Amino acid sequence: MAVETGKSDSTFHLEIRPELRWFSEEMEAVLRKNDYKHGICTDDLFKGLVREVFELDRERHKGNTTFLECVPKHLRERVAKEAIDVANYAMMIAWDYRVEEITNEQLD
Repeated sequence: MAVETGKSDSTFHLEIRPELRWFSEEMEAVLRKNDYKHGICTDDLFKGLVREVFELDRERHKGNTTFLECVPKHLRERVAKEAIDVANYAMMIAWDYRVEEITNEQLD
């Protein structure tokens, strides 16, 4: 759970939730596998996001149940993979559309 761990002036540090840490590490692993791809235009990012959402929904329906505990492990893994793909496209779009310029210092 994200909790405020300390205040300094107008900034504070959030502890990263375990689920977010796992998810972001999985996102990074997929992004690294695709590092050779450069310069995807924003229009293609939106098309990719829509395609990945359809793939996510398709995988979700293969389980044929509303009870997660009844979905086989291999299908749950495929749904998780597709959710990570959706998140990566959404993150790249958000990065392209961010309002403020982010400096290298802020990324460290």
